[in-house]
Amino acid sequence: MEGGTKRPPVPGSAHGQEITEDTLENLGFEKFAPYLKDPLVLVGFVLLLFFGIARFLIKSGLLTPVSGIKSYRLLQTILLCGFVLSIMVIGLGFGLKYRELSETEQRNAVGLMHREMDANLASVEALRRNTITMLEIVQRTASSLRSPEVKVLAVLFPAKNLQSGTTTPPKQLALDALSQLLESKLDRNRVEMARGDAVAKIIRSTIDRTRPTIASLSDPSRERYVIRDAAWQANLPVLRKVYIEGVPELQKSYVAAQKLRADYDVICTSVLAYLDALHAVFNKEPGVTIESLTAALTQERQTLALLAAYGGALADNMAELKATQSKFDRPAGMSGT
Repeated sequence: MEGGTKRPPVPGSAHGQEITEDTLENLGFEKFAPYLKDPLVLVGFVLLLFFGIARFLIKSGLLTPVSGIKSYRLLQTILLCGFVLSIMVIGLGFGLKYRELSETEQRNAVGLMHREMDANLASVEALRRNTITMLEIVQRTASSLRSPEVKVLAVLFPAKNLQSGTTTPPKQLALDALSQLLESKLDRNRVEMARGDAVAKIIRSTIDRTRPTIASLSDPSRERYVIRDAAWQANLPVLRKVYIEGVPELQKSYVAAQKLRADYDVICTSVLAYLDALHAVFNKEPGVTIESLTAALTQERQTLALLAAYGGALADNMAELKATQSKFDRPAGMSGT
């Protein structure tokens, strides 16, 4: 027969019908196989077989009572108790084995979840380091634009744009900066203009070298800084039994990590846009205009605000992730992990 390894015909089966491995699988035998290895189950089956045969012999009338009806009933009662005892032993064996398998499943589920959380924490830590690098680049660039030694750039890029809570629109700051440049006649000061052009050239060259670094830190395809939840989703039914009330907190930690990863893409895009806006300001064509200066000031303010907020969220969520992982190291209801 096809579909499984052949076994010898089972005595008493109709026409010597063969039982294959597929037949046993259809009967669900593989589900019970682990239980049959338990000593209590085996003892129970031996008792069941012994007392079952003895009880059958008595009921069949093949055995004659030794000394009256009382001894016969006593023997029958003993055999009945033995039969019940064997059933109880088998049930106890199944129960203990189920508990053992259940705890093993729980330990495996918790182990997979912890490894997944470790990997996610490593990804979040990488995002934190990259964010620090990008923040340093943006702050260093913004600071170099406002050097008091270069008056032209200090006027074009007012310090007010970096102040927290600034309500003046970037376009208004750009208009005021160009007006101040004309009123102070700095645009006619060849020395200051030459100094500004020299520093602008250096900044433009720095941006050309820095932009590839930022681009390398970004991960638009999401292949490096991956937040995984496969183990969480696959073992959620088991984790609900283990953690009971703690599942919502675990789910919250996964959601927070995934949000951090999504926000990281926004941060990288914003930093790259800021460098591109500055590069446009310092290009000879079209040069400094209301539009290019407004775009640079707008992107500068937005990028710094995003970096500050994201940095704070990273720190808070990393602390929460570690606390959650530590809190559920030994879930209630488990003997150990």
